Amino acid sequence: MAKVKWLSQYRQRKKEETKLRIIDGIRWYEVEEYLQQMVKPSTHHLPMWKQERVEQCILDTIWEAFYYGVYNEEPLHETMSELCAKHDLFYLFDDLYVYSLTILMDDCWTRWYDKGKAYGSRQRKLRLLESKKGGQR
Repeated sequence: MAKVKWLSQYRQRKKEETKLRIIDGIRWYEVEEYLQQMVKPSTHHLPMWKQERVEQCILDTIWEAFYYGVYNEEPLHETMSELCAKHDLFYLFDDLYVYSLTILMDDCWTRWYDKGKAYGSRQRKLRLLESKKGGQR
């Protein structure tokens, strides 16, 4: 009997492999600067474990935005709420605070989506990155 392979698991694994290939395109000093200027002032009053949850959510947002930008894909509308749910932000904070975090995540998304788009374009010109639809490498 044949084994069943779940397509969603395969897609997730391929996405993680692809993310590891494009990690060099993220300028981590810019990420740290963004966290210090935008995130820390809005979370300094929170307990440390809540601050870490928010920062991890922002880092995941940067990662996802950069990934979608590299491959010039339209982001999913559910991505922000999925990231908030993944980090239990709906459980930890009230609706107003989560709303302000989603505004911050949206700002973060637009910045790193554009940076990912530029990085992907440069990599494709140098033929270091294949297009999402397949092609030469």
